[in-house]
Amino acid sequence: MRPAALNQLDADFESLFKQGRYEGALIAAKKEVEAAEKTAGTDQAFVARGLNNLARAYKAQGKYPQAKLLFTRALTIDGQNLGSDHPNVAADLNNLAELYVVTEEFALGETFGKRSVSIREKALGPQHADVAASLNTLAELYRLTGRYALAEPLFERALASREQAFGPEDHPELAVTLHGLALLYLNQGRYERSEPLHKRALAMREKIFGPEHPVVALSLNDLALLYHSQSQYKLAESLYKRSLAIREKALGPDHPDVAESLNNIGLLYHYQGRYMLALPLYERALIILEKTLGPNHSNVGTCLNNIALVYYYQNHYERAVPLYTRALAIREKALGPDHPDVAQTLRNLAYAYKAQGRSTLAEQLFTRVLAIRGKAQYPRNSEFVADQPADDPLARMWDVEHASGNLYMMGMDICHGAPKESEVLSIYVGVDTAKKEAAGVIIHVPATADKTRGLIMCFVEDGETISVPRDTVRVLPLKEHKHGVYQIFLPEHVVPAKGGEKALDVVECFLKYQMVAFMYWIDGKQMRASATLSGFQEQYPKVLLEKAGF
Repeated sequence: MRPAALNQLDADFESLFKQGRYEGALIAAKKEVEAAEKTAGTDQAFVARGLNNLARAYKAQGKYPQAKLLFTRALTIDGQNLGSDHPNVAADLNNLAELYVVTEEFALGETFGKRSVSIREKALGPQHADVAASLNTLAELYRLTGRYALAEPLFERALASREQAFGPEDHPELAVTLHGLALLYLNQGRYERSEPLHKRALAMREKIFGPEHPVVALSLNDLALLYHSQSQYKLAESLYKRSLAIREKALGPDHPDVAESLNNIGLLYHYQGRYMLALPLYERALIILEKTLGPNHSNVGTCLNNIALVYYYQNHYERAVPLYTRALAIREKALGPDHPDVAQTLRNLAYAYKAQGRSTLAEQLFTRVLAIRGKAQYPRNSEFVADQPADDPLARMWDVEHASGNLYMMGMDICHGAPKESEVLSIYVGVDTAKKEAAGVIIHVPATADKTRGLIMCFVEDGETISVPRDTVRVLPLKEHKHGVYQIFLPEHVVPAKGGEKALDVVECFLKYQMVAFMYWIDGKQMRASATLSGFQEQYPKVLLEKAGF
């Protein structure tokens, strides 16, 4: 039987930890370990429990090396005294797997996570709440490494088990799974599914922990990220700032979670073109992350990428390139060569090389980007693509062509008609990235789609359809042609038709969506670009076709 004194120390720890008072919890855990080690005849399992509590406190403070040593020591004790298949060993393995996810030691995390699931399923049954905890850890690892198809069923299974175990009552473990699944949907661009889960997790955590707890700050931060992704900047900013205030107060100014909030607020300002506000936030976040996570963590790579983007937009390419290069090396090592974040930095570095006139290097990087995109799981709007075959190349919505100087060509395909007979509405926009304005628009409905690329580019001049090399662009005045091409020339803006009617109102609407999405795209935010376009895709294809006379 566990001594009463140890039970009290354990209860003190749990109370302080639940309140987010991690320094006090750390002190209580140290006392628990000391008492367990000194008590004559104490079961070593009691020592292991105290070590796990102490490790949890260090982990919550962002002190990951200390946490790893203690979690490992607890695992060794339990393995020696209880055997390798004991549920306590499974709990120790899961604790380490969770830590390895944070420190991005994903191979170890996956190994420990799978072993924890296996032990718990065998010892406790597949529906036990402890099995759900291990499933949740493994699902989070797959989410962070971009393996969404593996993550989703594990999150769903964990959620079902926890809802069955805890019933309708609010429970912190249920909130963890709701939050994880909400983030997965956010990563996939499935915002309509992400938002209610985020809100449910946030409400649950506020009720359980109070409004000033660090886990509440986590939910606020990630709900803000959802709104940020949907360009609801004011709402996102208020939530980001509330999260930052909680984190600075509860965790101190140098915690990795504080750095996350600083980076996200910087990114929000970045997308609004407020670069001078964004840059110091990025730089402060970088200092914190390098200090707490080390120089090779992917979050460090994210900060470097964002700082480089600021310099890129200010035409300081000589500053941007070395930052992109370092960010790329970090992300490749931490996340693997085919991760979407690697593609993002490759693309950004390629644009910087292009701007410097280093076209050969840029083209090499663009080739790598296309290869990664071909393997990636791109976000889809479930309603829009429901009628498309899963292997249809047209599901790859975007193609961006560097044309010349600051002028880029981008295209989007919209399927219409019966699933097996549908044609594709291809929309192309020339964008002057220096001026950040559209230079021209081409809308084309081909008789048959190009099955190899999912894109057909046709330019019409004097009634004839001609092919245009990939490195050239032509923009023409407003014309309609029997060949199924509708073109708009936009030197400044769309001019309303005479009589006060906006003949091109739908096209204007498209341009607003398209310009916002394109700015996301050149920043490497494909998911946000796709989400920005989803509203247009759902609402306007039929109207646009009618306007174009098809």
